[in-house]
Amino acid sequence: MKDCYKIILLGLGGQGVLFAGKVLAHTAFLEGYKSTFIPTYGPEVQNGPVKAEVIISREAEIYNPFIEQAGIILVFHKFRLAESKNLITPDGVILGKDFQVENQDNHKFLTVNTEAAEANLNQPRSANIIMLGALAGFTGLFEDKSIGETLKTLLSHRQFNQVSINFKAYKLGKEIIKNQQQANVRF
Repeated sequence: MKDCYKIILLGLGGQGVLFAGKVLAHTAFLEGYKSTFIPTYGPEVQNGPVKAEVIISREAEIYNPFIEQAGIILVFHKFRLAESKNLITPDGVILGKDFQVENQDNHKFLTVNTEAAEANLNQPRSANIIMLGALAGFTGLFEDKSIGETLKTLLSHRQFNQVSINFKAYKLGKEIIKNQQQANVRF
């Protein structure tokens, strides 16, 4: 793992972006890392811009929890892509939910096909956790056990099966990105 990850999640209200950011920061904390979580959203209930900034650090203290440029951005809606290009570092990676980009502007762009994964799980509204699984698979962040513990903690007030459904979604996201990376390897 790198010493410090700066991750931004961009989406629209109702996509689970804030919950995904909270899961990310909480899991990092459980694994002994320093982490911050800064949610940004407007008064809109649905379809308003939503952003979550997460910093995960192995050694260094986090003195400023706000991110000017991130090494990894998860984009949950194509309308937020233009903003992501202003927030990404030159060597950064953008993971996009269910859309492809023709001109990548020298950034690495990976598409995560969450719609097919949700259909496979027979669980709509699990794209946020599928995207987290893709992030974990791409970066090598987190042990599966830590994600499971985080989901138990954060979903303890929900129906019992929500933990297992979300954990399956996480594992599927990890599998999607690993398969995609293997398909892109050239010998």
